[in-house]
Amino acid sequence: MRNIQSNPVFVKPVFRASRVSRAPESQLSFAELLHALPRLREFYDKVCGIHDNGEESSYCANRSWAQLEDELKTIVGWHAEPPEGSDPRLKTSKAYDIARRACYSALPDCRNCGCVALTGYLNEELDRRGVKVRLQLPAQDVKEDCEEHR
Repeated sequence: MRNIQSNPVFVKPVFRASRVSRAPESQLSFAELLHALPRLREFYDKVCGIHDNGEESSYCANRSWAQLEDELKTIVGWHAEPPEGSDPRLKTSKAYDIARRACYSALPDCRNCGCVALTGYLNEELDRRGVKVRLQLPAQDVKEDCEEHR
C-alpha cells in the first residue's frame, strides 16, 4: 500500500480563516486598562503588595506569577468577562499582554532561584557559541509604576 504522503497527486487541504476587514486597533495603555477595569486595579495593587522579605533563602517571581496568572486571565483578554458595554479591545490578546507585562514587572526580582542560575548558564552557553544575544530576567524598570498608577 502506498503512503498518501508520498503520492505527488495528494494535496493537503489548507484551511484559512476568512478575512474580516476591520479598522486597525489602537493599542490601549496600561493606565487606560486600569481605568476601564476596576478589578485590574485591585489585582495590580495585590501584585504590588508582594514583597521579597528576605526571610527565605530564595525568591522566585515566576513561582509567584504562576499562582496569579489565572486570576489575570479572568480580568482581561480572551477569557475575561469585562463589564457590559465596555471597550471590545479589553478582550484582546494585546490588552492581556500589556496587563501581564506591567503586573509581572511589578513583582520583586528573582533572588537565588533557578531562574537566576539558568539565565547565567544560558548566557555562558551563548558566549561559548559566539552568539551576541544576552538573556535577562524581566526588567524591573516598571517598579515605579506601582506608585504612579495608585
